[in-house]
Amino acid sequence: MNPPSFQRLLPTFRARIRPAPVQSLAFLLALAAAMGGGTARADTVLWSPSATAAWTADARSPAARPGPRHTALPSPFAASPQADRFTWNLPGTFDLSGVTRIRIDLAADRPAAVRRLLFYLRSGAGWYVASVEIPDGADPRPVHLSRSAFQTEGTPAGWDRISGLRLSPFRGDGTSADLRLASVTAHRDPIRVLIPTDPFAARSAERMLGLFHRHGLPAGGLREADATPGDLAGAALLVLSGNERPDPGLADRVASHIRAGGRVIGAGPLPSSLAPALGLRAQPFVARPTLRHFHGYRFNAAAPPGVPTEVVENAWGLTPVQPATPAGRVIAHWLDDRGDPSPTHPAVVLTSQAAWITFPVLAGDPEAKADLLEALALHLAPSLWPAAARAALEKAERFHTFASFETAVQTLDRTVQALDGDRQAVGLVLASARRHHAAARTGLARRDWAEAHRQARAARLQLRRANAMAQPAPPADEFRGIWDHQGWGLRPGAWDETFAALRRAGITAYFPDLVNARESKMPLAGLAAHRLMQQEGDMLTPALAAARRAGIEVHVWKICWSLMTPQEAPPPGWDPKLLQQRRDGSPLGWLNPVVPENREREMAAILEIARRYPVDGIHLDYHRYPGPDADFSPATRAAFERARGRRAATWPPDLNDGSAESRAFIAWRAEVLTGFLRELRPRLRAVRPDLVLSAAVWAEYPAGVRSVGQDWGAWLREDLVDKVFPMTYMADLEGFRREMARQQAMPRARGRVIPGLGLTAGRVQLTPEQMFDQIAAARAAGAPGFALFSLDPAAARDVFPLLGARAGP
Repeated sequence: MNPPSFQRLLPTFRARIRPAPVQSLAFLLALAAAMGGGTARADTVLWSPSATAAWTADARSPAARPGPRHTALPSPFAASPQADRFTWNLPGTFDLSGVTRIRIDLAADRPAAVRRLLFYLRSGAGWYVASVEIPDGADPRPVHLSRSAFQTEGTPAGWDRISGLRLSPFRGDGTSADLRLASVTAHRDPIRVLIPTDPFAARSAERMLGLFHRHGLPAGGLREADATPGDLAGAALLVLSGNERPDPGLADRVASHIRAGGRVIGAGPLPSSLAPALGLRAQPFVARPTLRHFHGYRFNAAAPPGVPTEVVENAWGLTPVQPATPAGRVIAHWLDDRGDPSPTHPAVVLTSQAAWITFPVLAGDPEAKADLLEALALHLAPSLWPAAARAALEKAERFHTFASFETAVQTLDRTVQALDGDRQAVGLVLASARRHHAAARTGLARRDWAEAHRQARAARLQLRRANAMAQPAPPADEFRGIWDHQGWGLRPGAWDETFAALRRAGITAYFPDLVNARESKMPLAGLAAHRLMQQEGDMLTPALAAARRAGIEVHVWKICWSLMTPQEAPPPGWDPKLLQQRRDGSPLGWLNPVVPENREREMAAILEIARRYPVDGIHLDYHRYPGPDADFSPATRAAFERARGRRAATWPPDLNDGSAESRAFIAWRAEVLTGFLRELRPRLRAVRPDLVLSAAVWAEYPAGVRSVGQDWGAWLREDLVDKVFPMTYMADLEGFRREMARQQAMPRARGRVIPGLGLTAGRVQLTPEQMFDQIAAARAAGAPGFALFSLDPAAARDVFPLLGARAGP
């Protein structure tokens, strides 16, 4: 993501800069180059390669080396086995008040050599510090650090009193690397996302920030509680994640922002204190009538240009809003149980001051949500059009990890030829990409921002299509799975449609989430009927029938031990003696695996599935503890003491103190879960010898043994499961490759360790290009396949056609 020179559109900004002499020339040159229409940029150039000598290495670090387009910061970890980090400092005095984002353009010739890269800003007697993710590719690319991502060390004096910078890479795999640094710039963005203190609302705000960055729009994050009037001054657009307890004073700051001509985009519950300033009226909470309701919203003819047709979202309840004046309008409605827009349930409301989405932004459907936020931003703040057009063109010209548009076109053409693919078909797609790219450049030259934006987006989408067509055909025996967290396919009842889409995408195995420790979506003795089964009936039987017609395996996804309650609270009416406890003695909504009654309950559910349903496999998830803060119940203490033959020296043990007692407890806790599989395996084989038993596991091994008691290395060694699926949810390709090499090198891993890819997994929202890169990395490491998280209509719309481009019939 590479925001262009949008600041010329905001003449109210004034950069307050006191650069050190060594930086002045670079800054003035950059400033002069950015002048347009008599208005200066609001960027602060903190460093550029012309000032390589300004970096001072500490006593253990090599000096920076100048290069033609970037500066090299050598990190010779291989030659310095005792060094855990290298450090370079850059002096300079800057007033960065109002800054919302730091952009660092960098790369590394060997990213695996760097475990972690920290960027510091010195201020007074402390620092502001953030972790930097090294981008893929050999050439420097931008990394954006929102101000909200910075933590503090010591007692910094404020962003207006920055007295220096520091970069510090930490040892990775023991090899050496050169950091390639091309620029460091501070931005005062016209789009400012306020991150609230409420954790759920904060995650929604952070997702919106990431979605703006997905399209390269100039957005930065500020903590809502810390944002001063000066931090908001000059913003074209404030972005809010609504919650019932906003920061005191937020309403006044928003009202002042609107009086100054600014606009607002919000999502989630609308605080009543904000409603008048936004021209909106809040309404009472509406619970989802049935599980078929509120799984997305559709736009109508009143919506501004550029919004998607539909957004996939899973809302369990709404806090609707309505326009407070006739000038406002509802531009989207939530879908009802038939999949039609519900006129009584507004999803997006637009006024002259604001746009409000009536549910927080969750993970999932990132393409449509990014398109929506961009369209709303451009409608409310037309001054952003040049930035959006330039960003769209740059995303086409530096598609994925290619150095240029022409490099992408030529490389994809050669790749298809080498793979003996359909070069003629790809050639037509690439020719179309070239035409759109040329039209985008023409539009930009003419300052026809909307046309440049439209053509650049079209060029990028054609490159995306060509990239999918240039992928190698999958091996005939490759395992290609997908998890379905809803457990109902693309929508309730649409089983043939679901499996036809999976087959076209080349998916070979389907994992529906159907059973947890408390309830089930098909009839099982001893378990309550899930609400979905109450409304729709048995979910597994029709899924199996449709899967057989499509030739796709079905592995029932069984969540173990967790009762799947909100905030892991204990459900009403459950005997506390059956449940786990935190260190402080408070109960959890998790069954205790040391209790024989619980073990038999879980065993019985798994065996009943195997006996009654012709499934291909049973897939265990949550076969772990909730974390290092469990379990410390009396039942666990008694079982631990019986196993050791003596009383515990301390209780609860501190899992971090490294004592013999804590090490013994960590090993014993893991043995409890491993022992359950030792009991289950022969009983399951006696019922269904051919059934595949698999488990979703934490990718971090052996760290997961200590944190959650999950020793899946032992499960492989003892043949207690047939396959494991490490949830390797990360965007960093080099880190993913390291994980693949480590996982596939584990004892008895061959053909049995299948990585999970985070298509829409919490904070990880892989692009199709990143997904293809990770599939290639898994194949190169020897993995027998992969599994995607997770199935939803957005994946079927945006990813399946690309995934199926080379999947065969």
